[in-house]
Amino acid sequence: ECLGEGRGISLPSLGSAQAKVATLAVGGYARIRKQFKVPIASMEGVQEKLANIGMNTFQITAGRNLFNAILADKEKPPVLSAIMKLMCTEKGRVCTNEAMDVVGGAGISKGKMNFAATAYVATPIAITVEGA
Repeated sequence: ECLGEGRGISLPSLGSAQAKVATLAVGGYARIRKQFKVPIASMEGVQEKLANIGMNTFQITAGRNLFNAILADKEKPPVLSAIMKLMCTEKGRVCTNEAMDVVGGAGISKGKMNFAATAYVATPIAITVEGA
Protein backbone atom coordinates (compact mmCIF):
# COMPACT_ATOMS: atom_id res chain seq x y z
CA GLU A 1 0.00 0.00 0.00
CA CYS A 2 2.83 2.39 0.79
CA LEU A 3 4.42 1.60 -2.54
CA GLY A 4 1.25 2.68 -4.32
CA GLU A 5 1.09 5.95 -2.43
CA GLY A 6 4.75 6.70 -3.06
CA ARG A 7 4.43 5.85 -6.75
CA GLY A 8 1.47 8.21 -7.01
CA ILE A 9 3.44 11.07 -5.46
CA SER A 10 7.11 10.81 -6.46
CA LEU A 11 6.94 9.88 -10.13
CA PRO A 12 4.14 12.32 -11.02
CA SER A 13 6.19 14.99 -9.25
CA LEU A 14 9.10 14.21 -11.54
CA GLY A 15 6.84 14.53 -14.58
CA SER A 16 5.50 17.78 -13.16
CA ALA A 17 9.02 19.13 -12.69
CA GLN A 18 9.91 18.25 -16.28
CA ALA A 19 6.79 19.95 -17.57
CA LYS A 20 7.25 23.09 -15.47
CA VAL A 21 10.90 23.45 -16.45
CA ALA A 22 9.93 23.05 -20.11
CA THR A 23 7.16 25.64 -19.70
CA LEU A 24 9.35 28.26 -18.06
CA ALA A 25 12.63 27.68 -19.92
CA VAL A 26 11.24 27.21 -23.42
CA GLY A 27 8.63 29.92 -23.00
CA GLY A 28 11.35 32.40 -22.12
CA TYR A 29 13.69 31.10 -24.81
CA ALA A 30 10.99 31.46 -27.47
CA ARG A 31 10.44 35.11 -26.57
CA ILE A 32 14.15 35.96 -26.65
CA ARG A 33 15.28 33.87 -29.66
CA LYS A 34 14.67 35.62 -32.96
CA GLN A 35 14.46 34.26 -36.47
CA PHE A 36 14.19 36.75 -39.34
CA LYS A 37 14.09 39.57 -36.73
CA VAL A 38 10.90 38.08 -35.25
CA PRO A 39 10.68 36.25 -31.88
CA ILE A 40 10.08 32.57 -32.57
CA ALA A 41 7.26 32.68 -29.98
CA SER A 42 5.14 34.48 -32.58
CA MET A 43 5.54 31.67 -35.13
CA GLU A 44 2.61 29.25 -35.41
CA GLY A 45 4.66 26.06 -35.26
CA VAL A 46 6.38 27.17 -32.06
CA GLN A 47 3.08 28.39 -30.61
CA GLU A 48 1.64 24.92 -31.14
CA LYS A 49 4.54 23.33 -29.25
CA LEU A 50 4.24 25.88 -26.44
CA ALA A 51 0.49 25.25 -26.22
CA ASN A 52 1.08 21.49 -25.92
CA ILE A 53 3.65 22.06 -23.18
CA GLY A 54 1.26 24.37 -21.29
CA MET A 55 -1.69 22.00 -21.65
CA ASN A 56 0.28 18.98 -20.41
CA THR A 57 1.71 20.98 -17.51
CA PHE A 58 -1.79 22.02 -16.46
CA GLN A 59 -3.10 18.45 -16.72
CA ILE A 60 -0.23 17.04 -14.64
CA THR A 61 -0.75 19.69 -11.95
CA ALA A 62 -4.49 19.04 -11.81
CA GLY A 63 -3.91 15.28 -11.53
CA ARG A 64 -1.38 15.73 -8.74
CA ASN A 65 -3.77 17.98 -6.82
CA LEU A 66 -6.55 15.40 -7.19
CA PHE A 67 -4.32 12.53 -6.07
CA ASN A 68 -3.05 14.49 -3.06
CA ALA A 69 -6.65 15.29 -2.05
CA ILE A 70 -7.53 11.59 -2.23
CA LEU A 71 -4.54 10.72 -0.03
CA ALA A 72 -5.52 13.47 2.42
CA ASP A 73 -8.85 11.67 2.83
CA LYS A 74 -6.88 8.60 4.01
CA GLU A 75 -7.76 6.55 0.93
CA LYS A 76 -5.24 4.17 -0.65
CA PRO A 77 -5.84 4.08 -4.42
CA PRO A 78 -3.29 1.64 -5.95
CA VAL A 79 -4.85 1.65 -9.44
CA LEU A 80 -5.07 5.43 -9.56
CA SER A 81 -1.45 5.70 -8.45
CA ALA A 82 -0.38 3.45 -11.35
CA ILE A 83 -2.40 5.57 -13.78
CA MET A 84 -0.88 8.76 -12.33
CA LYS A 85 2.62 7.34 -12.72
CA LEU A 86 1.98 6.36 -16.33
CA MET A 87 0.23 9.53 -17.45
CA CYS A 88 2.39 12.06 -15.63
CA THR A 89 5.69 10.53 -16.71
CA GLU A 90 4.42 10.26 -20.29
CA LYS A 91 3.17 13.86 -20.31
CA GLY A 92 6.52 14.94 -18.84
CA ARG A 93 8.23 13.13 -21.70
CA VAL A 94 6.00 14.88 -24.24
CA CYS A 95 6.84 18.28 -22.71
CA THR A 96 10.56 17.53 -22.83
CA ASN A 97 10.36 16.39 -26.46
CA GLU A 98 8.36 19.48 -27.41
CA ALA A 99 10.95 21.62 -25.64
CA MET A 100 13.73 19.97 -27.62
CA ASP A 101 11.80 20.70 -30.83
CA VAL A 102 11.52 24.40 -29.95
CA VAL A 103 15.17 24.88 -29.03
CA GLY A 104 16.13 23.19 -32.31
CA GLY A 105 19.85 23.13 -33.05
CA ALA A 106 20.71 24.26 -29.54
CA GLY A 107 18.92 21.15 -28.30
CA ILE A 108 21.11 18.67 -30.14
CA SER A 109 24.42 20.23 -29.08
CA LYS A 110 25.35 18.96 -25.65
CA GLY A 111 27.02 21.59 -23.54
CA LYS A 112 26.51 24.30 -20.94
CA MET A 113 24.18 26.29 -23.16
CA ASN A 114 21.76 23.39 -23.69
CA PHE A 115 19.23 23.66 -20.88
CA ALA A 116 16.92 20.95 -22.26
CA ALA A 117 19.43 18.10 -22.65
CA THR A 118 19.57 17.02 -19.00
CA ALA A 119 15.81 16.49 -18.80
CA TYR A 120 15.82 14.75 -22.17
CA VAL A 121 18.55 12.30 -21.11
CA ALA A 122 16.89 11.64 -17.71
CA THR A 123 13.39 11.00 -19.11
CA PRO A 124 13.81 7.23 -19.71
CA ILE A 125 14.65 6.75 -16.01
CA ALA A 126 11.17 7.87 -14.92
CA ILE A 127 9.54 5.78 -17.62
CA THR A 128 11.43 2.61 -16.63
CA VAL A 129 11.11 2.87 -12.84
CA GLU A 130 8.64 0.23 -11.60
CA GLY A 131 7.94 -0.83 -15.17
CA ALA A 132 5.95 1.25 -17.58
